[in-house]
Amino acid sequence: MDPRTLFADVRRYPGQYMLDPSFDEAVAFVQGVDAGHAWCLLPGFKEWLVVTFDGSTSLSWVALVLRAAFPETPTAWDKSKLTAEQKKIGFDLLFLLLDDFFVMRSQSDGLRTIFDRYTRWIHERA
Repeated sequence: MDPRTLFADVRRYPGQYMLDPSFDEAVAFVQGVDAGHAWCLLPGFKEWLVVTFDGSTSLSWVALVLRAAFPETPTAWDKSKLTAEQKKIGFDLLFLLLDDFFVMRSQSDGLRTIFDRYTRWIHERA
């Protein structure tokens, strides 16, 4: 099963893939799938998130997803401070963003385009 289909299934039927369908479990699941693909699944994801949400280059993709979910919450990047409902929102958004990312990456020169946009974004802020 390709990762895009797998992640769509996890979002639809989380109980079939994890005991506690929370943001933390989703992150661990995604990282496990990435590891199973020799760490070749998520290159460009952080960079895509930074450009898409005008984020910080110093944050991990995990923190960037949470900042995208809760832009008005200054500590959103700290998943230990989230409520159960916020973790559910983060869970859903993670899989939606992954789907958008895979669509972008699957286009002709998609990964190159992501890194080109990221490089331009960095230079514009220098």
